[in-house]
Amino acid sequence: MAMTTSTPKISIIVPVYNTEKYLAQCIESILNQSMSDFELLLIDDGSKDSSGLICDRYAIQDKRIQVFHQTNQGVSTARNYGIDTAQSEWLCFIDSDDYIGPNYLAAFFDCSVLSEDCLNMQGWKLISDIDGKIMKSYSYPDLFVEKHQMKEIFCHYNFLSNSRPAEKLFNKKLLDRISLRFRTDLPVREDAMFVYTYRMHISSVKLISTTEYYYRQAFRRNTLSHKNHPHPVFLTIREELPPLIQKTLGKWELSDTLQGNNIVSYYKNKTCLSILKSLYAYPVPAQERRKVLKVIFNDKAYFDDPCFQTEPLLRLFKNLYHICPIRLYDTLCFIPFHIYYKYVKKMK
Repeated sequence: MAMTTSTPKISIIVPVYNTEKYLAQCIESILNQSMSDFELLLIDDGSKDSSGLICDRYAIQDKRIQVFHQTNQGVSTARNYGIDTAQSEWLCFIDSDDYIGPNYLAAFFDCSVLSEDCLNMQGWKLISDIDGKIMKSYSYPDLFVEKHQMKEIFCHYNFLSNSRPAEKLFNKKLLDRISLRFRTDLPVREDAMFVYTYRMHISSVKLISTTEYYYRQAFRRNTLSHKNHPHPVFLTIREELPPLIQKTLGKWELSDTLQGNNIVSYYKNKTCLSILKSLYAYPVPAQERRKVLKVIFNDKAYFDDPCFQTEPLLRLFKNLYHICPIRLYDTLCFIPFHIYYKYVKKMK
């Protein structure tokens, strides 16, 4: 396959899995960029539809495109392959069912602070999968934010809550220096682990006012990251992600902010509820379910964390646990969850 003869300014990494409906729009949006000095790495993660063929067809048409086919190993392995293969110093990630506006790449190089110590971030638009209309738009001002300015700016724009790898410019030298890659043992929240770890190793953030990343609001059952996952995955996330976020907030002296506490609370609430759902979405033995319930709800330090505001649904589950015998509680949870997931499975 033809390769670029000089080092491109940026490597665009697109993991691909079963997105034949959207893939052409994604690739076309990249090829139509006002900045042309890039390489596009399409990593086909064992797609079962025509996505792989679509990738190959575009690679024949444009020498900036390289296609790599692998057996299905998940979005993290696909992204990591892209990082390892990339030829440029700067990397960005685009999901294959999203697309970008014509000035997305140029904005990074026209407005960014190109330093290992700085993470550059753009805004984004959320579009409907049904009619393509913009449902939400989020933009930042053009600002360079150092540590001493972080609290004031963060409290206005809350940019640290954005844990997606999209809309950001990453430095490959930094990734290699700290040996940072996406966690292949985590099929979910691996993006948050990656982004928050990266933030631990920078000293500034550059916000860019461009909002040309179009994130598709879709019910993506068959894409790389939208699947049900067993409870051990979420138990690992419960142990590792909130402490990482709190450590990152501490680095930036944001631990005492409402916005910072909201980020911690979001992930703590979401992870605990995901554990509960997964216990009853899979055929987990009753003894194992009750053991996990005890791990969750007997963890006083987890719930007494002053940064953690428990949302009503999780608070209800927690309060019921402490007033019901464990067998009764397990039965009360099992019945509605079992009915729900049986219905979901039938709908699929």
